[in-house]
Amino acid sequence: MKINLNNLKLPPDQSKNIHFAEDLDAEAWGSWGVRFKQPVVVEGILAHDGDHLAVQGSVHAEVELDCSRCLKPVAHTVDTRISAWLIDEPNQGEFSQAKDDMIVCLGGVADLRPLVEELIISEIPFNALCGEDCKGLCSMCGSDLNTGVCGCREDNIDPRWEKLKQLT
Repeated sequence: MKINLNNLKLPPDQSKNIHFAEDLDAEAWGSWGVRFKQPVVVEGILAHDGDHLAVQGSVHAEVELDCSRCLKPVAHTVDTRISAWLIDEPNQGEFSQAKDDMIVCLGGVADLRPLVEELIISEIPFNALCGEDCKGLCSMCGSDLNTGVCGCREDNIDPRWEKLKQLT
């Protein structure tokens, strides 16, 4: 998701459409419990306002997560907006107080990937559920309680907590 600004001949007050469809590193995202079902798509417009370049557009990703209760796969769609200034490294100081996102261009190349990854992470739910009525797994035997009762005894209490049971 790199834009080579050295080869880009974009005059002031002009714009250019951009489109990227790339796979993100599956191994790195696996630790988050995220699996991409297809490449991440970034579409937008690269615009020159006379002084600086800006990119605006959308990020779309189809991901699969694990249900927080029963660990079944859950499909989730990420659709979010991207908006950032593309700043040359020497001009970074003038944008240090900017409220908008900025991408520092090193050697005339702007890499959108870190910002895109940050946007995807912010859109992934903390507790993905396969359904609001998901019963989860039995804490004793690990059986999926959505498929039926597991048969574990509910009164099986650690003897150290037995006195607390008498309070109810």
